[in-house]
Amino acid sequence: MGSIRIFREYLAQKAGIDEKYIPYYLRWVKKCYAFLGIETGEPLKSKQKESFLGHMSKEYEDWQVKQADTALRHYAYCISSMNMERASLSRNKGKAYKVLENRLKSALRIRQRAYSTEKS
Repeated sequence: MGSIRIFREYLAQKAGIDEKYIPYYLRWVKKCYAFLGIETGEPLKSKQKESFLGHMSKEYEDWQVKQADTALRHYAYCISSMNMERASLSRNKGKAYKVLENRLKSALRIRQRAYSTEKS
């Protein structure tokens, strides 16, 4: 459910969705994922989205189907942004460890040299 919480924040802060509509956007996303039997946080394929919207069009008004489509597009963007952020963090983590490793090697070499010169 962490992705839904992040999605709520995204809708309020970045997407500029009016606060009174946010519960509906969240509900459409939850209904879609429940309908498809998929965990929230996983990206949807276009056929899955079309299947859900087709099912919705039988039970709901056109404006509600459009709102659900908009909610799913926003959710897809939010999920892809989260995944890109995670990938960027993991790449940066690898660079940080490499820098730390090089500094540690340098410090150990200096220490070894200092110890060697004390012996002679």
